[in-house]
Amino acid sequence: MIRLSTHRGAVAQGVRVLVLAAATLALLSLAACGATLESSVTRSVTPPYYNWDGFSQSGQRYTYTDGATVASKTGIDVSEAQGVIDWNAVRADGIEFAFIRVGYRGSTEGHVYLDDYYTANMQGARAAGLQCGAYFFSQAVSIEEAQEEAAFLIDALGGTPLEYPVVFDYEIHVSGVNSRASGVSGQVATEIARTFCEAVEAAGYSTMIYGNGNDLGRFDSRFMKERPVWFAEYGALPSYKERFVIWQYTNEGTVAGISGAVDLNLELEAWNE
Repeated sequence: MIRLSTHRGAVAQGVRVLVLAAATLALLSLAACGATLESSVTRSVTPPYYNWDGFSQSGQRYTYTDGATVASKTGIDVSEAQGVIDWNAVRADGIEFAFIRVGYRGSTEGHVYLDDYYTANMQGARAAGLQCGAYFFSQAVSIEEAQEEAAFLIDALGGTPLEYPVVFDYEIHVSGVNSRASGVSGQVATEIARTFCEAVEAAGYSTMIYGNGNDLGRFDSRFMKERPVWFAEYGALPSYKERFVIWQYTNEGTVAGISGAVDLNLELEAWNE
C-alpha cells in the first residue's frame, strides 16, 4: 500500500467528504422525487375523481356541487316493480332522467322476458320530458345467451332514440334465489358483457355497465375502462376507486307519481365525456 503525504492525505480526505456530501444530496433528491412519483401514482390509482366535500344531502336526495355550481342531475330507474307511474308528477318532483328496464332473463330458469311496463314507461317518461336510457337485467351464462339478450333488447327498442345509454345489468346475487350467473367466472363474465355491449353499439346505441363493487369486480379491468360505469352503493358515500359517472345511492327512494319505493341516482358528470 502506498501512503500519501500529510498534505495529499488532507486533500484526499476533503475530496472524500465532498463526494460523500454530493452522494447524500443526490440520494435525498432521488428520495424526494420518489415520494413525488409515489404520491402521483397514489392519486391516479386511488382517486377520488370527485371531491367528497361536494356532496350534500337534503332528505333522501343527494346533490353534488363543484365549488358553487351544481354539477349533478337526479334520476331514477324503473321496472314493472313500480307499477303504473304518473310521469308528469315524477318530472314535477325534480327528476331529470330515467332508465327504463326493457327486459330481463330469469335468474333460475333462464328464459328472456319483456318487462310488462316497458312500453308504458318509455312512452310516459319521454312524453313528460325526461331524458331516457334503457337497461337489461342479464343472467346470461354464455356468449350465445348474451347475443340473445342483445338481440331481444334491440328488437324491443325498435330504434327508439335515447339520450342516455343502454345499460348492461349483470348481478351476482339475486334476492331469495341461487342466481344462475353467480357461478360464472370473471373471464366468461367479461366476454358476456363485451358481447352484449358490442352488439348494442353496432345497433347505434351507447352502452354502460351497472353494478355494485362485487358485480363490477368480476370484470376485466381493461374492459371496465372502455365504457362508463353506473355504481350502486347504499348508506354511505361511494367507495368505488375507479371512475363512475352515475351513483345509485338508495333503493328506497320516494318520488311523486310512484307508489312505493324506487331507486334514486345521481349523475355526477356527463356520461359521454
